[in-house]
Amino acid sequence: MRFNQRNLLSALCIICMLVLVACGQNSQSTGGQTAAVPNDKGKNSQEGNKFPQKDITIVVPWNAGGGNDLMARKLQAIFKDELDISVVVKNAPGGNGVVGITEVATSKPDGYTLGVHTSSTLSVIALGQASLKSDKLTNIALISEDPLVLVSKADAPWNNMKELVEYMKTKPNQVKVATPGTNNVNHAVAAMLGSSTNVQFQHVPFDGGALVITQLLGGHVDVAVLKPSESMSQIKDGNLKAIAINAEKRIDSLPDVPTFKESGYDLFTSGAVKQISFIVGPAGMDPAIRERLTELFNKAIQSDAYQKFAHEGGFITPKKTGSELDKEVDTLIKALSEAFSKIFKP
Repeated sequence: MRFNQRNLLSALCIICMLVLVACGQNSQSTGGQTAAVPNDKGKNSQEGNKFPQKDITIVVPWNAGGGNDLMARKLQAIFKDELDISVVVKNAPGGNGVVGITEVATSKPDGYTLGVHTSSTLSVIALGQASLKSDKLTNIALISEDPLVLVSKADAPWNNMKELVEYMKTKPNQVKVATPGTNNVNHAVAAMLGSSTNVQFQHVPFDGGALVITQLLGGHVDVAVLKPSESMSQIKDGNLKAIAINAEKRIDSLPDVPTFKESGYDLFTSGAVKQISFIVGPAGMDPAIRERLTELFNKAIQSDAYQKFAHEGGFITPKKTGSELDKEVDTLIKALSEAFSKIFKP
């Protein structure tokens, strides 16, 4: 009897110890799982809140002095003056923007390397001329949306589309039309100009709007297809004149310049193909970092300083980010693919 009681007490002690150990393990396991969710969320939130902790680099895939470069440098100044954030602008021209944007796409997705993506580079993607695809990038914020304007030197012997077309017909394949890059939106407008007017000319591409303006002012080319933001200062200074604008209606910054359609030449029957510029980062970016960058760029873009800059430059800044910007980019790629299938035939 005494033996059985002793064994029973030992068994009860062992059972109690096992129960206590099991409860402790369950408690630790449950506590770990419960804590993991808020800790992960907290980490993501903290990553966004403490970003950035060093300089942000914005890669401009064009030469210094062009429209996209000027926008990037304006944002650089606003980030410094109004947000106390240091931004470095790096020019990486080549390949119609592909060189610079590829550098962004292949960079570490930590939010510190961004780029200025444009309709021109989207054109290369639409034509399948580069291995770069839109799914390799994260769209952050639209920084400009503007039409394209046909400009020439102020002393050119034409003042409107009718006079220009008549001049081009008297000198077939002699008039030089410049664009920043080839097989892009600017080139599409130039090509459709030739198609709709039934005239032939020499297409002369350059790396960036700044070089186009230099060649135009130097008399090395006759007309150019540019963004108002690239040519506005030269137009206001009286060095260049705008002949027509590829838009649905006249724009506020150039109220006296008629659209191509007004001038009797409907270049794109589906509507004016617009030029956009937007900030991108590499794919795989932390959602909290993307959200933080979107917040920062929205503040900079909607600031009084940037809005004044946009008005003076002749472009608008619709607030487009996230899924809305993703949709805008996808739609433009499809439109460009359709246009190029008709214009650039094999």
